[in-house]
Amino acid sequence: MRVYFFFLIGFLIPISIFFLFLFYNNLFDTWITYQKITSLYLEETSYFKTITIYLEKLFLLSFKNIIYEPYWLFFLIIIIMNINFVIFYFLNFNIEKEIFFFPSIISILYISTTIHAINSFRFVTGTFIGIIILLFYLKKIKKIETKFVLSSFIILFLSLGLNFKKSENNKLFLQNYKLNENVSYDSIKYFKGQKWSKDTWENLIHLEEKLTKIKKNCPNIKFGINITRDSYYYILISEKYETFQKMPFFDPNSSINRDTMKLINQAMFKKKDQYIANKSLLIIADKTFVKNEDYKEINMKYSYNHKQKSIFLPKNCNY
Repeated sequence: MRVYFFFLIGFLIPISIFFLFLFYNNLFDTWITYQKITSLYLEETSYFKTITIYLEKLFLLSFKNIIYEPYWLFFLIIIIMNINFVIFYFLNFNIEKEIFFFPSIISILYISTTIHAINSFRFVTGTFIGIIILLFYLKKIKKIETKFVLSSFIILFLSLGLNFKKSENNKLFLQNYKLNENVSYDSIKYFKGQKWSKDTWENLIHLEEKLTKIKKNCPNIKFGINITRDSYYYILISEKYETFQKMPFFDPNSSINRDTMKLINQAMFKKKDQYIANKSLLIIADKTFVKNEDYKEINMKYSYNHKQKSIFLPKNCNY
């Protein structure tokens, strides 16, 4: 019981600090508002139905793509084994199994990170910790031959997922992959040490240089807004300009993004129009998004990840 006590204390301390921070900074109501975002995704669907749909999709993936993507079935087995372990742990408390209880619980809880998007990397970075229980059960097998056969089968089965083509676990074509293709630069302090493709870096460095020149030569521009799906742009904008969007990215073509912004940042659209009229707003957006005769467009360098984006600023800004 002593272990559970320390676990409870370790859980409650950071939670308490978090809520103290919210109350001290008068952010509790804002936090409550953010919790309502879930309702935008669920709409008329209940939590129970959402989980049911999720399990159905995972089950179909596990057997529909079993040859080329066997890891879905592997993740499903891990989930089932961990749920089974936790149930029998409570039914038959065993000191021997106590050390495996918390990894099993953590593995089950991490399933929540995949409910909104079933991706292999989300399983690998969370639920995969449940493989400890699989190894625990394998160790329990007394016959060495049976243990060897099962272990070999699992390894061979999962090796089917090593596809030499673009797929869920291989976003790049193997033949186009080059060693050391990604590089790092120190020119932008926020991204120092990050390794990205050269065209991604060229895009961000180009934006940083343009923002520096605009900030220096166009003092009338006081605000900045990022109307793209890339939060990196928001980071670079917020270093030089005051921002009034509470979500660092925004896709105008996404109904969920629009509804979310209306929920947590109702004044954003009104302020955007106001600052455009005052010619005091810099905008980063998709190429043909802003249509205003008082604004001009500056093309940013194209990159594979960012696609073609533009900087929009008042025509009287001679940067």
